[in-house]
Amino acid sequence: MEDYELNQRLRRRGRVATAPTMAVTSARHWRSVGILRTTGVNQMVIAGCHLAIDHVKLAAFYRGFPPANSKPATMQSCHLPQTIKSL
Repeated sequence: MEDYELNQRLRRRGRVATAPTMAVTSARHWRSVGILRTTGVNQMVIAGCHLAIDHVKLAAFYRGFPPANSKPATMQSCHLPQTIKSL
């Protein structure tokens, strides 16, 4: 969620540039959990941050949806460290 919040803060300061090349990531999670379920969970967590739901509850909700063969994800906070909040 930190990357989402950082992106939102940067957008408030001005135009955000997009890199001309694509980032390469693993599709393992998307394939094991499914596109709709993964997207739905991610969108619900983002909505929860906007609604100021406690980050511990959001992390627990998110951890309820990992693929069966992986370790649960951890989410430190919906809020950026103080050094980045000044953006």
